[in-house]
Amino acid sequence: MVYRGKPSAACSSCRARRLKCDQKRPSCSSCLRAKRICTGYRDVAALSFHDQTAEVVEKANRRPEPHSEYNVSPQANASEVASSSDESAYDLFALQPVSVPIVDQGITYVLTYHVGSAPRSGSGHLSFLPSLLQQEPSPAVMASINAMGLAALGNIHGSPHLIRAARQQYTIALSETNTALQDTITAKSDATLAAVLVLGLYEIITCQSHSLMVRWADHIEGAMALIKLRGSEQLRSPVGLELFTQLRGQYTLSNLYRKKATPAWLMALSEETVAMRGPHQSSMEPFFKYLAKVSELCAQVGRKAKTPHETIQEALQLDAMLAAWALTVGPGWQYSVLDAAVAGDNKPSEQHIYGDYYHEYPEIGIAVMWNTYRLTRIVVHEVIAAVCERLWRRSRGNNSELWATIRQSAAVTRQLAEEVCAGVPYFFGLARSNKSLTEASGLIRLHWTLFVASDCVGSTPRMKAWITSRLKEIGRRTGVQQALSMTDYLLGDVSLNWMKQELQAIDNFQEHSQGHVSSEPRLLVNVRGMKKHQSKLNQ
Repeated sequence: MVYRGKPSAACSSCRARRLKCDQKRPSCSSCLRAKRICTGYRDVAALSFHDQTAEVVEKANRRPEPHSEYNVSPQANASEVASSSDESAYDLFALQPVSVPIVDQGITYVLTYHVGSAPRSGSGHLSFLPSLLQQEPSPAVMASINAMGLAALGNIHGSPHLIRAARQQYTIALSETNTALQDTITAKSDATLAAVLVLGLYEIITCQSHSLMVRWADHIEGAMALIKLRGSEQLRSPVGLELFTQLRGQYTLSNLYRKKATPAWLMALSEETVAMRGPHQSSMEPFFKYLAKVSELCAQVGRKAKTPHETIQEALQLDAMLAAWALTVGPGWQYSVLDAAVAGDNKPSEQHIYGDYYHEYPEIGIAVMWNTYRLTRIVVHEVIAAVCERLWRRSRGNNSELWATIRQSAAVTRQLAEEVCAGVPYFFGLARSNKSLTEASGLIRLHWTLFVASDCVGSTPRMKAWITSRLKEIGRRTGVQQALSMTDYLLGDVSLNWMKQELQAIDNFQEHSQGHVSSEPRLLVNVRGMKKHQSKLNQ
């Protein structure tokens, strides 16, 4: 053993650039400014001495590093979890093989795979975090980020130790967030709002089948209450505007499932953002208005605000508006349709191609927008098919016009679902111009759209099986348990059943209008009942 003098404790990036490193956690200021992933800091005492015995060094290199409470190397377990058929599946989201304390590993993971690399930083759904951590590194947001990252790592590698650490950080995050909410100033801060958003993502990662989206939706409701409290102040900074955009989209999509209308205050606040959008984002605001109209459509079915025939007519008009919007988007939002039969090294893996073609997008954010458009139209046609089916059944199958409308909706949803599947290779980073590994921030925004596509009236058994396999892969690669919970629904032949109460309302409406209780048994079927007529629909 020889003494080598006092080494630098700085991170590797600062050492390579001969910069002074402030050694802040979870990342030094230099790495945050450059949007680099900080590798952590070296143990100065351990580096002061060097073992010159080559044999000992070689033996030490072969010895696996033990897991301890303060030093866990997630990559060490990757080979134990990965399947032989897809060896790279878990290595995709393994941390770099550096010794990082467990209190920082979750944050490092999120900054690496949910913020995005420099060329794609605008696409990461948490791309605002580096700026926020520089401005407001509050205990609430730090603990929530760490909880999210540790939960994902724990799921990826099947590590009970990491999962326990994630729960501890989640408890701390809840406590710190509640403390921040007690203060009128910190309650209105971007950091507190970001903490609530990330806590919602934690719920997606740790989701259980019996509560597919309830706990996540509760956090989103809380976040929207904070935005309402802040009002126009929310939009005055780039971070605040990005948080508003993220949460508004999640909230409106959750309203589709919960059959809730978009509140007037949110529509008014959205109007203020129009002038703040750049040319590249000009298509976003018109689409949000259509999304809000669709959530209102779902809400009014349950309220019996309109007759079933009026509901069908309004839904058809909304679908026409959405289709027209898709024709008006600028060239920067367009995507390419590629022939799956084209051979070459750039062709995606066969397991990620569903049909005869696949899509390539300019960036992840645009791919997410198009998928949201398809999901929204699928929901509209689910309403049309559900209401028409109910009326068709009550007519004892004697209304050919209703049956034609059902078949049309089935054909439209099947086409939209196929387009969702066509985007899968891009999200997995396998499209031609996207040779880099796709961030988890893309895949975490894909699984819900896939689930809706697999569960729509136009879905086929082959499509459902293919999507189930992709959901499993997403769950394993990203640690998002919600994707795996969705496979439990699909494999168990259980649907969301999200139109059940609305169909009951249609029955009640008709019985009331007829002035008597129908002698026909209430079947209480939803649009999934159309699966019994799949052979007819495919004709």
